[in-house]
Amino acid sequence: MDARSTEPAISWTGCVKLPADFKTNSVTATKDGTILANVQMHRNATDFISGNITGGVWEWTPKNKKLRLLPGTELPGNNGIEMSPDETEFYIAVSGTQTVAIYSRADTSRPARSIKTPFYNLDNIHWSGNRLIAAGMMFDEPACGGTRKQIQDAHGNMNCHRGWVVSELDPKAMRWKILAYGEPNPAFGGIATGLVIGNTLWISSFQMDRAAYRTLPGPPSVAASCDPAMGLAFVCGMKRPEDLLQVGTSKYIVFGGSASGGGVGLIDTSARTWRQLDVTQARPDRKLYPDCPAVPDPKVLHAHGIALRPTATAGLYKLYTVTHAPFESIQIFALDARAGEPALSWTGCVKIPSDLHTNSVTAAGDGTIFANVQMKNGAIQADYMVGKITGGVYEWKPGDKSWRLLPGTELAGNNGIEISRDEKELYVAVSGTQSVEIFSRADKSKVLRSARAGWFNIDNIHWSGDRLVTAGVIEDEPACGGTRKQIVERGDNLNCHRGWVAAELDPVSLHWKVLSYGEAIAEFGGVSTGQVMGDTLWLSSNQMDRAGWRTSAHPK
Repeated sequence: MDARSTEPAISWTGCVKLPADFKTNSVTATKDGTILANVQMHRNATDFISGNITGGVWEWTPKNKKLRLLPGTELPGNNGIEMSPDETEFYIAVSGTQTVAIYSRADTSRPARSIKTPFYNLDNIHWSGNRLIAAGMMFDEPACGGTRKQIQDAHGNMNCHRGWVVSELDPKAMRWKILAYGEPNPAFGGIATGLVIGNTLWISSFQMDRAAYRTLPGPPSVAASCDPAMGLAFVCGMKRPEDLLQVGTSKYIVFGGSASGGGVGLIDTSARTWRQLDVTQARPDRKLYPDCPAVPDPKVLHAHGIALRPTATAGLYKLYTVTHAPFESIQIFALDARAGEPALSWTGCVKIPSDLHTNSVTAAGDGTIFANVQMKNGAIQADYMVGKITGGVYEWKPGDKSWRLLPGTELAGNNGIEISRDEKELYVAVSGTQSVEIFSRADKSKVLRSARAGWFNIDNIHWSGDRLVTAGVIEDEPACGGTRKQIVERGDNLNCHRGWVAAELDPVSLHWKVLSYGEAIAEFGGVSTGQVMGDTLWLSSNQMDRAGWRTSAHPK
């Protein structure tokens, strides 16, 4: 290729033939003319999606003029390949394991280093200026019905358009930085390569008749409109509806408003409307809850996290709310849905020490309350974002005079909490590690099982029917300039709107299933809870005046 003039031109020089049973995916070369052919499949090996070894790297040198397999480079779906600038290493993108395997040219018997992508399949990998950039499709794509292996096993459509990700890899520090991502689009699929030219990202496709480009993401502007955006519609006018739950199997959602005076509200999901619930009606149980003589002032009462527990009477529930004003407490209400539209009556509260900042609550059938304290002893939000231990789970039982810390539950940013159906386990969402830590109630001194999400922050976690559903914001958000830890260290805006994910966790197998996700937009940020009602996903927000909903996995 001659690029000495304004527009490059090419002239044919020759070729190196490959065996007919080679399905070569990519190529790189050195300055001396050595060629490395990255063979994705050869002979009858084709099923790399199931993790089988299918390919390898073959080397051709001008001196020997023969192809030679580099032992140790046989991988499940060799895909892209690139050479290091000093030509001492080469980088292999591996589709079957969603990893980049880095080999020393001096010893290819095993990778010198390896790194897995958090949530997408790797296709091509190339230098773009001084950036090593990889691109590919979402691994677990709800619009397609799951992972590619799940689609293959179900004999589904492997050409379904998936969302996409372009990211930069630091091959020394072995650290990813997401540059941009997008949802499925019928106009563009099969994303394979990303290049950055100035402030523009160019993306290739192996499925379509086109290439695409977009400006690299920046912080979304603030928008006051309640109009639909990016596949989401909204119910607006609330005071930061941080947490929400479906009332039984009804059409109603109860939510807590986390801003001052946000109180408790009700969404009619059929009418797509909401109203404030009256919290002043009282039927106090002062024997069980002696801490509070009267209903808190509704002008300041708000509800951060909530929990809803059925009673022995069908249609009658206990509603627990985390409240910071007028004082730290768990407020308890009776929610009566027997007559159709739910109504509240205040039952009492359990005060919490003022130095404990509680985020969420759950309860057992015997009235035991578990308060998930995110910050205590003067800790601040920035502390858990950089991995410091800040919180813990506190237990209160009927008749107790005070709360008791459960040793072993002190984590880096305790966030949401839920109890297992049999009430034998607690599921604790942890913001600092993007994980769900599972504790046995019989022995809470250590984590029983752990499930890390990795690519999104886990905020609230709740049962939604028979699904254990969690939601939160994208961890490495290019529109905000990186991870929340990086934002804290730079002193930038933590309220920048991030993209979001809602996912289902199997608490036994610890398998994640992505239900839906979306890009960063001005109209919606701070996603914290997901509830699935029929074919509709409802989302809460800890930043906005609205709840969001969408009726399918992704916009068409």
